[in-house]
Amino acid sequence: MKKKITLFILLILFAIMGCAREDDGTSVSTPPVTAWHQTYGGEQNDRGYGIAEIPGEGFYVCGLTESYGVDIQSFILLRLSNQGAILWERIYQYNLHAKAVAIGIADNNDAIVVVGSESCLLRINEDGDEVWCNYLNTNITELFGIGELLVLHDGSILISCVSMHSWTYVPTLIKCDPSGTEVWNRTYLDEQAMGMGVSQSMGGGFLLYGTIGDTIEGPPESTYTLPYLIKTDSNGNDVWTHVYSFDHSGSDSTLIRDHILGYSCVEHSSGSIYLLCTRQCGTSSTRISSCILKLNNSGEEIERVQITISGNEYGMRILESLDGNLVVAGLAQYVASETSEFWMQCYDENLNLLWTSVLDNLGDIVLSDAIMVSDGGYALTGFTNWWVDEDEDILVVKTD
Repeated sequence: MKKKITLFILLILFAIMGCAREDDGTSVSTPPVTAWHQTYGGEQNDRGYGIAEIPGEGFYVCGLTESYGVDIQSFILLRLSNQGAILWERIYQYNLHAKAVAIGIADNNDAIVVVGSESCLLRINEDGDEVWCNYLNTNITELFGIGELLVLHDGSILISCVSMHSWTYVPTLIKCDPSGTEVWNRTYLDEQAMGMGVSQSMGGGFLLYGTIGDTIEGPPESTYTLPYLIKTDSNGNDVWTHVYSFDHSGSDSTLIRDHILGYSCVEHSSGSIYLLCTRQCGTSSTRISSCILKLNNSGEEIERVQITISGNEYGMRILESLDGNLVVAGLAQYVASETSEFWMQCYDENLNLLWTSVLDNLGDIVLSDAIMVSDGGYALTGFTNWWVDEDEDILVVKTD
């Protein structure tokens, strides 16, 4: 009888193990389920651009608001509980078009926020009070779009952006010390290019990604761009640079733009690098698609996989999950119905698709940022589209 019970227990254990792994031994996570979602804002347009977790205590969400103040666009910072309740909200007015575009967590759970329109950094404490505000007094001629903000392990801050040199846009990194004082800045590439963001590499370096290309004289005038990836050391010095090829099929008079952007990047714990690329091409209308490039640690392409949901797949963020898989978050746009939905997909490190999840019933929305949370779930922020209820509201989604 004891042998039969032991055998029965073993069969159950084998069954559980079989459910947890594929035949090739690949770990399989389960699709996320929406734990809660919430909108925030007033009677005018409000947008969420960045989200950061205060581990175990909730979230900061930054963005812009037109609901508060008179004829002015200010940036807004929300402090939320783990369940999305507002603990406080603060409005910061700097100029007519202030917006907080990226956020990170410093020590003492303070927030580090970069205000794109002002090219300034702010440190804000847990009560929403400004600790310091430093403008990026760089020798760069002119700063444009801010892509990403990283708070590094020593408290220093790294910002990716775009600057202009001799009428050419170039990707740029700026490093500041923990007090927000600029330490160095670096520019990359000698031709027209846009920096979309930066991630940290193993060994203390950085991975800077974006799109490179220029306008081709017509008729018709056409623009074609390709994704790039730059590996730097911890001081921002270029280690290697790669531009990845795509077939511009239809690149004739019927196709006047074909922009392929390196939109997000992660270095996996295995040492491989994964670059999420989003493609926007078309003439009077735009078709959007996304793919993932798997690269070795020298940036050379190993393979790629096309992302397929339905409609226009706009890949926004790629992350390594706690179980070592890859999770991609994005937006699906349905042109015919003029609606959109958040989606997430999970791949193993060999780019085999494990699951797809569409976070529906959220209305027509725009995705700005997605992060992995310490409980193994995910948090996403963006905003609702104005044509749904005649104004935009900040949207936050938390999954299990």
